[in-house]
Amino acid sequence: MSIGPQVGNRPIAGVDNLSLTTKIAGTGINKHLSNALGILILVLSDIMVLSISLGLAYLTRGYILPYVYQGFQPINTEALLNLWRFPLLTIILLAYEGMYHQRLPLWRGVKRVVKAVTWSIVLSLLLMFLSKNLTSASRTLVVLAYVYAVILLPLSGFIIKRSLSKAGLWQKPVLILGAGKTAELVIKGFERESTMGYRPVGLLEDDPQKIRGIKNGKSIIPVLGGFKDAEDIIKRTGINDIVIAAPGMDNKKLVELTNRLQQISANVMLIPDLFGIPLTGMQIQYLFDEKTMFLSLNNNLASPWNRLLKRVFDVVIGSIMLVCSMPLMIGIVVAIKLDSRGPAIFSHNRVGKDGKH
Repeated sequence: MSIGPQVGNRPIAGVDNLSLTTKIAGTGINKHLSNALGILILVLSDIMVLSISLGLAYLTRGYILPYVYQGFQPINTEALLNLWRFPLLTIILLAYEGMYHQRLPLWRGVKRVVKAVTWSIVLSLLLMFLSKNLTSASRTLVVLAYVYAVILLPLSGFIIKRSLSKAGLWQKPVLILGAGKTAELVIKGFERESTMGYRPVGLLEDDPQKIRGIKNGKSIIPVLGGFKDAEDIIKRTGINDIVIAAPGMDNKKLVELTNRLQQISANVMLIPDLFGIPLTGMQIQYLFDEKTMFLSLNNNLASPWNRLLKRVFDVVIGSIMLVCSMPLMIGIVVAIKLDSRGPAIFSHNRVGKDGKH
């Protein structure tokens, strides 16, 4: 029996019935091969970037810094060889943080990369201490290797994942349940966060007013059927990633739909009707026996120590960045003055903490 893309008894115009009987690109055996190849490329690129970071740190410490300031003495290659564990530990910790299989937004990925590199440096120093090689290590070299890795790893990861996504090696086809404003936001978000690799290929919708699909760039993501067709469409297309973007649905029906799809899909993403809640510091927790989920909103700046650390970090890093960027800023000011009238720096009053201007 053919499903046919329809809402209720109404067929959906502009959608080919054959699209439901063929596997979507990026599913089946090809999906596993593409994922494996994509992961391999990510791992190899990270190894290369970590090696480059060590090389740049060695060149900076051994040749540039002694030239700039005579207090830095030349170092030998033994100091560099003592950090051989650093790339290996970083790759292991990146894998542990899910950087090679989880689909994360850019800044969450950057946070995990920084965490992995930090722990890798700490463990490398600990192992050097235990092997009694810490005395031959260069502290400046360690710091430089850390800084280069923290900068280059997220940058290379962003470029590689975008390239893999365009090549189809980091893409995952996604079926979205819902064709309203929430679905449009999801599609827009996936398009912006291209490193996640999610590619919406179809929609399911019960509302006859939303059967035209959603425009995504130059293409239109079609409505393939209604919610009741979800299981059959998932089986026929081989899609394993589902987004339920129907926040207005009755809670009981939403729970039933989620439980149904969770049994036949690898990943079900549910968007609740909680728009406007701050996302920073949010954590999902649950009571297993009671089958109760709740969201925990943490305010890290409620602690005086955290506020102090943030202030110190802002002042120190801001001062360093200001000094480093001063030549460029002076050049920009001169260029603006030569090209146009008025002040080169835009300023106006803002409302700050405790209502201060």
